[in-house]
Amino acid sequence: MVDLNQTIEIEYREKVNKPDGGVMIRAMVPGITKDWPMPLHLTPEQAEALGDPTSGARFKVKLVQSTLKDGKDGSWPSDFWYNVAIFEGVVDERNIKKEPTVAPPAPKVAPQPKAAPTVQAPSISREDLIVKQVIFKEASSHACGDTNEEIVMNLDLLFKGFTDVFYGDYKASPLVEEASKQGAKIVDIKTKEEPLFEPEESSLDNTQWDYKKPEGLVSYAEFVMYVKNCGWILEDVVKWLGMEVEAYVSQAGKGYMTAAKVCKDKALEQGLEPPFDFRQEKKETK
Repeated sequence: MVDLNQTIEIEYREKVNKPDGGVMIRAMVPGITKDWPMPLHLTPEQAEALGDPTSGARFKVKLVQSTLKDGKDGSWPSDFWYNVAIFEGVVDERNIKKEPTVAPPAPKVAPQPKAAPTVQAPSISREDLIVKQVIFKEASSHACGDTNEEIVMNLDLLFKGFTDVFYGDYKASPLVEEASKQGAKIVDIKTKEEPLFEPEESSLDNTQWDYKKPEGLVSYAEFVMYVKNCGWILEDVVKWLGMEVEAYVSQAGKGYMTAAKVCKDKALEQGLEPPFDFRQEKKETK
């Protein structure tokens, strides 16, 4: 365990320059890291104190615990992200905890009725916010109606339905579920004119699967959506890329498409199976 109330010594591994003059370093931190170095962001002033060290150099820092990583429950120190409050004596005021000031005693006043307790809105991670924005945009493109009320109602239904499908919370009607339990299979779905689709086989003997190829990924939101569809977690993505996503795509000749291709190849090398609804047959190579 790491005591964040004390200054600790980290072991430097590598750095990536940031457009604002600061740097992102990767370092081994006692009590937090084990096999992989963790990212730490420094201000331009702290970057000057860092200089241009060689791998293995040691620096004294004070860290502040930040947000919980996606898919983690907080059981281990490595389940969280961390900010640098002090680096070699250089302070980042944004990450320094403010000490409470002692206020003079308040004058006595007549007791007031207690206000109703406020309800805190549930916190949402940056990745989930991006996913919901993408889902809302997709739902908006399909919402229709003759009046504003109908359009808004359809948008609400589409957004909730798309969200349930994405997170695996969608439930079919009781009749469909019961039919599935009895061994029934969907053979065809027809309108009055022609069938909409024919179902895909759930698996084929001796078939090797590949993730669906990334297409037109030009923003962080689209990249996160592709990662979610592939069933990966961002911690694995950072390991596969060797650095944070933003740092990777900021390099010359790199981009979100390149990052997705690297992650896809790494996942297949590790034997990860593509999700049923986001895969395609591998093309044979001669």
